[in-house]
Formats: sequence, structure tokens, C-alpha cells
Amino acid sequence: MREKILDLLKEINDLKNHISEDNKLPANTFYLNNDNILCMNENHADIRYPYEMDGMNLWAHSNGYIDACEGRLSIIKTAYFNENSYIDFWGGVKSENNEWFPLSILGTNKQLYEPEKVERYTVFEKRAAYYIADCEKVIFAVRANVTAKKQINFTVTAINKTSENKEIYISSFIDFSFIIIKSGIFLSSWNGMSKFGKLHENGTYTIRTDLDIDYIAVINKKIKSKNKPQVESTTSKLVFVGSTGNNIANAQSLKTGCFDKKVTSTTTSDEAVVGDIIKIKLNAYECAVVSYLITIVNDDAQVNKLINNEIDLDYIECDIRKQEENEKNKFSALSMNFHDFKIPSINKNIFNRFLRNVQKQVDLCALGKNYVGALIGVRDVFQQLDTSIMWNPKDSRAKIIYALNYIFSNGRSPRQFSAETRENTMPAMDTREFIDQGVWIIETVYNYLAFTDDYTILNEKCSYYDMIDEGWQKWTKGETTTVLEHLIRIMKYLISNIDSDTNCLKILYGDWNDAINGLGKTDDKDKKFGNGVSVMATLQLYRNLQEMTEILSELNGYEKECKNYQNIRKNIHDGLLKYALTDSHIIHGWGDKQKYKICTPSDYDSKTRYSSTPYSFWCIAGMIEDTPELKESILKAYDILDSKYGIRTCFPHFEPKAAKYVGRVANITPGTYENCCAYVHSSMFAAMALFMLGEGERAWEQIEKAIPITHSYITKTPFVMPNSYCYNPDYNLDGESMGDWYTGSGCVLIRNIVKYAFGIQPDLGGIKIKPSRYMPTTSANIKLKIKNCTFELIYRNNKTNARKFYVNDIEQPAAVDKISGILQIYLENGILNENIIIKIVD
Repeated sequence: MREKILDLLKEINDLKNHISEDNKLPANTFYLNNDNILCMNENHADIRYPYEMDGMNLWAHSNGYIDACEGRLSIIKTAYFNENSYIDFWGGVKSENNEWFPLSILGTNKQLYEPEKVERYTVFEKRAAYYIADCEKVIFAVRANVTAKKQINFTVTAINKTSENKEIYISSFIDFSFIIIKSGIFLSSWNGMSKFGKLHENGTYTIRTDLDIDYIAVINKKIKSKNKPQVESTTSKLVFVGSTGNNIANAQSLKTGCFDKKVTSTTTSDEAVVGDIIKIKLNAYECAVVSYLITIVNDDAQVNKLINNEIDLDYIECDIRKQEENEKNKFSALSMNFHDFKIPSINKNIFNRFLRNVQKQVDLCALGKNYVGALIGVRDVFQQLDTSIMWNPKDSRAKIIYALNYIFSNGRSPRQFSAETRENTMPAMDTREFIDQGVWIIETVYNYLAFTDDYTILNEKCSYYDMIDEGWQKWTKGETTTVLEHLIRIMKYLISNIDSDTNCLKILYGDWNDAINGLGKTDDKDKKFGNGVSVMATLQLYRNLQEMTEILSELNGYEKECKNYQNIRKNIHDGLLKYALTDSHIIHGWGDKQKYKICTPSDYDSKTRYSSTPYSFWCIAGMIEDTPELKESILKAYDILDSKYGIRTCFPHFEPKAAKYVGRVANITPGTYENCCAYVHSSMFAAMALFMLGEGERAWEQIEKAIPITHSYITKTPFVMPNSYCYNPDYNLDGESMGDWYTGSGCVLIRNIVKYAFGIQPDLGGIKIKPSRYMPTTSANIKLKIKNCTFELIYRNNKTNARKFYVNDIEQPAAVDKISGILQIYLENGILNENIIIKIVD
């Protein structure tokens, strides 16, 4: 570890002397070699990075906060900024009066006046985070990672920088939350006092909880030091802090360098923690290392095997290197490179690296065991899978099948479900009837087939759940059928909710715009929902009907279903033309019995209001093909919705008096979330529609506004896609994001670039190549696997003013798309071979 930390410090210092636009990110963050990321002192942004293994997530924050979870199991609780962190490590140095002064290595509990200059850095490597506190005479560092065996590892290092001997201590504090998070239930005093901690004679800790299911953490410890260390340990939080009025930031033991009494088991009246003070004498230029390996188990037999285990430090080093190589190989299956940019605010070197980080963002959301909170959103995970199939089809396929096991027998999808960490555990579910869950599933499976040509997925078996009592949230495991039968039942459920009066899809509890959840209400006491409609979800079903027709047409015996789907699709088409348009204005939806319509030329407050998603999905779903005259209306709507942070969800915002019509969105602060915010997921749908309309330059303007690397003020992680950019001067909001990492904007950004900028659009019959007419670069290339072909597209602008297509160096005739005016070619499945190289020359 000594050499690793010194190498990192050398690289950091070299970068500080050579900061350029090629390595600089917002929020005092920088790209190092190998796309690793350096975070220096930053007062505003919460920058974080995930270290995961099979759903076990350790989140490392640049400000020193660390939390960990797996599915609904909270292992180390997320701390908010008005809380002490639940984990920290200190380096103790002697002050002039011979007292100890604690230097927080992570930085979360640093003292207000430190006696010496300390430079703190956080480095996010691909499979380990490094926290470095470079003091005047000693370097302290912590490495955090998750092993291939799903163990959490913290390695604490102290390096003497001088030729003199130094007496230091390393102190560690870990407070496990160990609770099963349900909706709205977090750590309470009761939960905390259910823990039991024990320190074993060899220095190993065990911390357990007994909340319905036993979870036990075994914390092995290993100390490497030339001189014999003096070790004091405690399981008592009260002993560690010294008084009920103290917290870990001002713990008495950190100043005295010892605990006032020995406590080796803790429960109920105290809180069980891992607490160490390890005094070490460092010879000149010497290094000492303390390593902790945390293993989560479920029974005492496993505990007994682990208590006397010795940490294999060589294994941990090799494991990190192996994981780095695996990750490099996984994401290399899709490579995109832009060689220059006409857009001044986008640096090609930063953008190319940024795209690789967004791939990791999507992969985490697609394949993990939670999404935003403790549960997995059905619509969320399927949207992510729709993109991750481009580089990780094998794991994406498995997750598609896994998630389909949570559908109810009637084809209805829950809003969210939990991925349990133990077998035979009944999942938690959010069963609110958002109508749109199933539409994303159909689209994702269709695109999986289009990208992979793997129809065997349709025969895979998965089960259902049967509802016993929705009010009491009780369900049981149901029958097992194929993936194809799941899709057919999902379609049946969606079709059953088509409003017979308008031939549009009823919104029920809500659609993708979660906060606009009032349209489904009814005054009829005998009904749960009225016949209010979501235009966006109706458009999605319109597309699904075509997708399912194409899928079933590839199989035998489904002619009747195909004909039925096409008839329903025609009815929806006519219903949309009749009810969703008002003077070429595409409305958001309407309430029960069409008593009111939302986002119309004369809304509830007599204002002309626009909602971006129905305009976007009018294009995405294909309705624009029969209504090309609406192009100018769509562009006009986007002009009105646009802002300095991109196209907003709606404009103008909803006032509180609209709550009875539109639901809770009216009570959301204007300029945030769905209420007139540049909600980036939605902005990226708009960019997709602009590409489809042949407005590539305007689409790239939206991408420029959406990506954080073009902004100077960032409040979340600057190297992945944000959730939003809020704007409301009355509330001092100007560019703040409501979240990062777990958001849908990243997956839509990647799809925009692959399918609409580069124009690679597989379907079941072949591959359409339709690159944007406007390219923001004179040279770019992309490489990925499609239908078992290694597929590469190379773009060059030679200023010929006439686009030409070459397939394996043979020029191909191109046709003009009637909506966008873009030239395109189509490669049928039958002519695809092992390697396809497309060259496009302008």
C-alpha cells in the first residue's frame, strides 16, 4: 500500500501542475490516468462513486461519507449532512503538550482548527476508492472496496514522511445500521438497540441484529507493522465517545488515545459498534497497515468458520486488479469516440471519458438490487436494461427474466419490488397502479431481440405473483409460464384498460410523470379510478402493439393475435387524432369523463400550457409518420419549453390550486422535478424526438445543456448524468440537481448517441443506418456487437456536401426518410456477416 499511496500522490501533484481542459471536470474534480477520478476540496457538490458486487453496493462520497446496502438491507446507513457519519478513520498525532490530536482521514469529522496543514484528496479508481490525508509529517490513507466474495474491505495506511521516528495511532469507528428498509421506515432507537456486538479474543468483531431475519457482520482485522502495536478495542459507542453528550466528531477517546474502560460486548442500553485505537511507532519512512474485512452472514455456523480467519492481503490486491480488468472488458463491448467537437463547451477528451462513466451508471442501475431507494422500479430497471443490452446482453438477459418474475398473474406490474438478499423471502412491493410499467417491458424485450437475435429468451420460464389482499400488502407466488406468455398477459392487461369512449389508455394511478397523478381520480365511490387518460402512455401502447405484432409474426400460430393488435392500434391511432390534439396542440391527458384537460391552449387557469412528454412520444411512438404537418407545432412547443438547462417538463408551472386536477405535482416547488424543471430524463426524450424530426443540431444543443461537464456549478456527481437542473430564483435555485447515478437520463443519453446520432437502429429484420444529418464533429466512430456481428461505424466529414454510405468498402444506395429528410440504408439480417464496417462520408 505504501507504494500505491505514494504513486497516487505523485500523480495528483503532477496533475496540479498541469491542469488543462483535457482533464478538468466541474466541482474541483479531475480525470487522472486510466480514467480514474480525483476530487479535491469542494464545498457544494456531493460527489460519489459505487463499488458493487452482485447487488452489494458500497457508496464512497468525496466528502468522506460512506454507506453500504444490498437490496433492502441497510448495512452502513446513509448519513445526511446534519448527521455524524456512521464510519470514520482517524490518524492520531501528538501535539506540543503531548496530547493526541485526531486527524479525520475521510474528512467527515475533521476538527475546526487542525494543528498542521492537511491536504485531503479522494481518488475514485474503478474498483476501489482512496481517501488520502497528506499531513506535514505523516500520510494517512484509507482504501475502500468490495471483493468478489461480496466482502467490504477497508485498508488504513500510515506512512512516515520523515527521517525521524513517529508515534501515531490509527483509530477506527464503524456503526452498522443492519435494518431491513421498508417504505418510509428507517433506523429508529428500537432498531438500534436490537443489535448485539461482541469482541473476540483474537480481535475479531461480530455485530448482529435480530429483526425478523438474522444478519451478522464478522469483522476480521489484520495489522502489519514493524514495531508491535498497542491495541485497544471496544464494542461500546458510549465508551468510544466518552459521554452521552458527545458524538464521534468530539469523542473523548480520540484526544486521550485510550478508552476509559474495557467493554467487549454491547447490546440494548448502548449501541454496538466497531471501535479501535491502535498505537504504532513508525520508524523513518516506514509504513503501517490496518485492514478490516467485513463479511455479512446469516447463521452462527458461518460465523464460527470466519472468526479465526486471517485476512489474505495478497488476495485483496489481486482481486482488485482482476475486477478492474473484468470491468474494462465488460464496457469495451461498446466503444464510442468523438475526435473533435464543433460545440465549444464540449471537450472531446472529457466527453469520451464521460460516456464510459455513463455506461457504468446505466449498468449499475440495470443490474443492481435497488434503484434510488431500497426497491427496484419496474419501469426504471427495464429502461436501463434497454440500454445495457448494447454492451452486456448476457447479464441484461438474466435481469429481464429475473424482473419478469414479479409480474402479477393478470399481467399487471407493480411499481416497485425488492430484490431480497435471502432465498424464500417474500418481497416488498409498491403496488400502486401506474399504468405505464408494462409498456417499458414490451419495448425492452423487443429491443433485446433486435440487438441480439436471441429468440430463446421467449421460452425462458418465470413465475408470477397472485394478490391475496392488496390493502394489507399480501401476495403469494403463482404459476410459472414463459417470457412470451408474460408479454402476452402484460398486453392483455394494458388493452383491458383502454377507455372505450376515446380508445386511449386510462392513466389509473399515474404514468411516467409520477407527480401528475390526479388524472385517474373519480368522484364515483364505487370505482377506484375514473377513465382519465395519459396521452404519453397511450402513445407507448400504440408502439407496443406494433412491437408485439412483429415479435409474434416471427413465431408460428399467432396470426389471430397479430390481427387483433393491429385493429386495436388503428383504434388508438384514431382516438389520439380525435381527442389528444387541440388546434395542433398535443395535450398531456384528461380527467374522468373528460371533465378537464391538462396542458392545453386553455388550461384550468386559462393559460396556454405545454407538457414535453406527449410531444416527444408523438414522435418516438411513430404517430408523427401519419401527421408530418405537426412538426412545426412540436418545434414551437420545444421552443417555449426550452431553458438554459434544457427542455422543461412543462411550462408554465402548476399552481397549488391545480392539485385537484393534476395531483401532487401542483404542490411541488415550481422549477423542481416535474413542475417546470429541466428534468433531464424528459429532456433526453425531447432530444430523441428532435433527432427523429431531422433536427440534429437542436438535439445536440439539448445534450450540451444536459451533460454536467458543460456546467461550472454542479451539486451532484459531475461525471455521470444528473437527475435534473432546478431553476427558480425566488427559492435561490439555479442549476441544483435532485439526484445522480440512479436516474433514467443516462440510459436515454446513450440511446440518443448510438441510435440517433450515429443512427444505428436494429429491428427484428435487420439494421437501419440513419445517422443524424448534423454531426458535431468531423470525425467519430463507434463499435459494438449486434446480431452476433462485430459492427463498426466510422464517420468522416470531408466537406463533400454529399453523404455517401460504404458497407465493407462497397458504396450503398441510400433512401430519404420522409419525416426527417435524413439519408438511410437498411441491412437485412440475411446479408449480415461476422464483421460489418460502415463508413459514412460527408
